Amino acid sequence: ATRCPVCQARGKGQRREIITLLRGGSATSVSIITEGLFPTLSKDEKRVLIFADSRQDTAHQAGYSRDRHQTFTQRQIVYRALQDHEEREGLPITLDQLYLEVYTYCRREWQSEADALNLLALREPEPGDPIGLYNPDENIPAQEVSHAKKRLEWDLYVEFTDRANTRNSLEREGLVTANYALLEETIRANISQFYDVGFTEQDSGFVINLVRAMMDQMRRKKAVVYDPFRDFLSAGSDYRQRKIARPTRFNRAPNGFSQEGKTIKGAYNVFSWESSRSAIYNLVSRTLEGWDSKRIASFIDKVFKLLVLKGYVRKVKIGQLTGGRANLTWEAYQLVPKFIELTTSGKPYQCKSCGYVRGYQLEKWGQPGQTICPTWRCPGRTGSYKPRSDNFYVQSYRDRAPERMYVVEHSGQLGEQEREEIERYFKDGRINVLVLSLIHI
Repeated sequence: ATRCPVCQARGKGQRREIITLLRGGSATSVSIITEGLFPTLSKDEKRVLIFADSRQDTAHQAGYSRDRHQTFTQRQIVYRALQDHEEREGLPITLDQLYLEVYTYCRREWQSEADALNLLALREPEPGDPIGLYNPDENIPAQEVSHAKKRLEWDLYVEFTDRANTRNSLEREGLVTANYALLEETIRANISQFYDVGFTEQDSGFVINLVRAMMDQMRRKKAVVYDPFRDFLSAGSDYRQRKIARPTRFNRAPNGFSQEGKTIKGAYNVFSWESSRSAIYNLVSRTLEGWDSKRIASFIDKVFKLLVLKGYVRKVKIGQLTGGRANLTWEAYQLVPKFIELTTSGKPYQCKSCGYVRGYQLEKWGQPGQTICPTWRCPGRTGSYKPRSDNFYVQSYRDRAPERMYVVEHSGQLGEQEREEIERYFKDGRINVLVLSLIHI
């Protein structure tokens, strides 16, 4: 099946089946077992050998485990950095400042720039440098530190936009909530702009949550003003050439919103906010049940005019900005990241059908207690949610200290000198997970 019968989500990409057999790939299973096993080992025992059947499997397992652990570690440190900042400052952290706050927190807690970079922005293994680790006493050039921060910035922007839609993210597990700065005050001060569509001052709370859900539609579509999110990330784009952005084939295209939709394959996606088939229109029409299309369109138009006026969204150029030969671009609206606030102290609500978690609850207009899920075409209802203490991912992000788990490939694809260097690092404890090819042992 290509459509989920519960939440109506569709599969995407070459493999569109959304309902599949309950089974895990070997790389995923081995990675999860290693992640779960590692914290139980003593310091002297923290050396793990993983065996693969071929050189290709060895390279895949090492790369997959390395990337997965990097994501886990970033989420652990992001959660702690947000908590620390809220305890010290009493304030959330905005998305545009998150990477700096997380890096500063990590460097302060580990008292080492090398450890901070190894935990947050590990270098990719390269020929001549199959390990990618910084040594504790290494003098790291400022330019290299700046580049590592930019890679971390990319990862954290993706975490709270594109990955917010995926299972096991900080937001999906209810550990972090995204808010929009001063949105409540802005709506209450300008509620008169919605009088002619039928709202009054008593409806301010309802309008606030609905506008927040509309902004979430933009954020989760990666329509955020961040330079790599404005460019089509082809292999020749500036941000991939400089190894800042690491997109998948599904999130290379920049996304924006406008009154009229427009999509050019290999360049950009512009989503309409007024088309009756659009996600935002669908959300508003399900919430304002019984309203005619003209009244719904008028409300949406007023919302976006207000958001533009107050600086929450901005018109920008998106498309083939640095890497495309055709220079295909378009102007569309994206969210301004300085208004996106991240906090660990929000009150989460979860949809009983699709499982999505958000920091607010939507109800149908004029039907108190009739909650709806903001997810595209999801028929579910939402309720209060508390992260489960027995959840593996909640335990990993919230309860476990970040672990230095460095996974490196050891196979015939490497030269003799490189393999000897890796073995020496493994004996010294700098590398603590080796993936070996059985045919070369």
